[in-house]
Amino acid sequence: MAAAGSLRLADADYQSSYYVSAFNRPQDRSPGRVYVNSAIIWKTPNAQIDVVVSARNILNASKQVA
Repeated sequence: MAAAGSLRLADADYQSSYYVSAFNRPQDRSPGRVYVNSAIIWKTPNAQIDVVVSARNILNASKQVA
């Protein structure tokens, strides 16, 4: 019998700031961002079928990180 399911509450990735041009001017700096994702995975007894509900960028990573 297969496991009833698995749960991944959240994972996070950090992307540091970077410059979008070779001149490294302050106005060309893209700020750091944190991406938070989540997933609920149900593994059915049939090994070929999994049911997945997921969400990406839960915290809206367009916001700047200091």
